[in-house]
Amino acid sequence: MQILTGDIGGTKTLLQRIAFQDGQWIEGPKQRYDSHAYPDLAPMVQAFLRDHPGPSPDTACFAVAGPVHDGMARLTYLPWELEQNRLQAQLNIPRVRIINDFEAIGYGISTLLDSEYETLQAGQAVPGAIQVVLGAGTGLGQCIRIRKDEQYQVLATEGGHADFAPVNTEQIALLQHLLTQHERVSYDDLVSGKGLVRIYDFLCQDNPNKENPQLRDQRIHQDAAATISEFALQHNDPLANHALDMFVSIYGAQAGNLALTALALGGVYIAGGIAPKILPKFHTGLFMQHFLAKSPMQHIIRNIPVHVILNPEIGLRGAGAYLLAEHQLLPS
Repeated sequence: MQILTGDIGGTKTLLQRIAFQDGQWIEGPKQRYDSHAYPDLAPMVQAFLRDHPGPSPDTACFAVAGPVHDGMARLTYLPWELEQNRLQAQLNIPRVRIINDFEAIGYGISTLLDSEYETLQAGQAVPGAIQVVLGAGTGLGQCIRIRKDEQYQVLATEGGHADFAPVNTEQIALLQHLLTQHERVSYDDLVSGKGLVRIYDFLCQDNPNKENPQLRDQRIHQDAAATISEFALQHNDPLANHALDMFVSIYGAQAGNLALTALALGGVYIAGGIAPKILPKFHTGLFMQHFLAKSPMQHIIRNIPVHVILNPEIGLRGAGAYLLAEHQLLPS
């Protein structure tokens, strides 16, 4: 079976050819694209197939950053509207599936190697219990994994857009600040690349004379969130450090919220492009401190395993795993 997979995000897209033969997963060529450089997905995929010729795909699965319903998707951070049947005709692929990007990551969990995640809390996983996944990147994605027969079924959600709930006076001030600019504030607005920038700008507003001029200049020409993280982790910049601490604290609180909402006794997986890049901050204890601050439910949440996924391409792999699950070929 010749498979084409894609992980389409608001910033970047990854495409890959995969062959599945005699129970073996054989990875083929892959390429990264700037999502905003194309008017739609079809011309990007056509360019990929031209640049990487091979057997015609039998099936394709595209994981997209946005809600998917009845084979159609409107991407949250791209002006694209995708539809399965239209893509089948445009790409001449007999079978195309469109799924949510975190639904793909949820299926990819079953393929993780021990070296591809790091454990923040070992806990005591209940076999076959619900698991949840959340991850910050361009936005905040979430999904729920439920055991069904011999495999996990993945439920896509848009829970990252739930209302932000501050847990201390500083976060209340942050919320009040953002409400002067936005009608409402969600976790997606803060636990994301743009969210880190918003937190940093909030802190700079109260400490304008403490902002590092080098950081201010560099963020103009480079990715602002990456610059803030760099100055926090490599230069120990006070304001950048403070912003990243707030970011990780809010991230941990929302991870705990999701764990309780789904009663995820099987574990919590942290995905997305940001977590592996700021892993030292996860080991300061701030993330787990806010994850665990769920009285009177601490006796439950302290037993839930928490893992950070290190493989940045888990969504791409998960898109293929979704197709194998449809054919009941995905290992449990």
